[in-house]
Amino acid sequence: MDERLFASEWMSSAWVQGTLSLTILVLLLSLRKIVMITPSLLGAFVRLKENFNIEDSLRLRNTRNHVAFMSVLSMTIICARYRLLPYDFPWEQTPVVSLATTGAFIVLLWLYRKAATAMFVKAGKRERTYRIANGTAHTYFIIATALTYIVAAVLYISDTDRAGIMRIAILAASGLVYAVFLIREIQIFVHTSRSAYSTFLYLCTLEIIPAAIVLLPILL
Repeated sequence: MDERLFASEWMSSAWVQGTLSLTILVLLLSLRKIVMITPSLLGAFVRLKENFNIEDSLRLRNTRNHVAFMSVLSMTIICARYRLLPYDFPWEQTPVVSLATTGAFIVLLWLYRKAATAMFVKAGKRERTYRIANGTAHTYFIIATALTYIVAAVLYISDTDRAGIMRIAILAASGLVYAVFLIREIQIFVHTSRSAYSTFLYLCTLEIIPAAIVLLPILL
């Protein structure tokens, strides 16, 4: 599909405009929570200890989870708008269909992580390790969403928001956050004295498999 035509459809779609308006409204209503959790998110990005602090604080954890839930909608819009999913679907990718497909993909990955984490918590003797690792995934998802917004805004303002450039920039930003996130997860397992085998098994199940689902189609 022609990128200009796709962009034009996004501007003219009532469903898309309604979704954008809803997202902005939700963000405005939650602005206080976003402001409150931002220092902790920045701290978690630069040092390990803040990730433990968030999970050990009921208030911070609940606020973080609330913002993470909102980030799903925001990330869905961005991924759908610039068609970041590396799949050629047999159906026509109109803006509404692209939103629905992208949202379903993100939700399925989220549910997979929840189910896999629950399995590890049930089988493991140290629930805290998996709880903190799973919470850290929420933290870095918010960071990735925020950085994606910043990258998209900068490119848009600088009038270089062509779809190809935007995709590369967003994927590069997300890849950076994901790399730091993997390092943090390994540090969490080392800090809580988990074995190398359990660390490897957890990362394979919750990180490598989902990453392969997303990255292999791009590489191939």
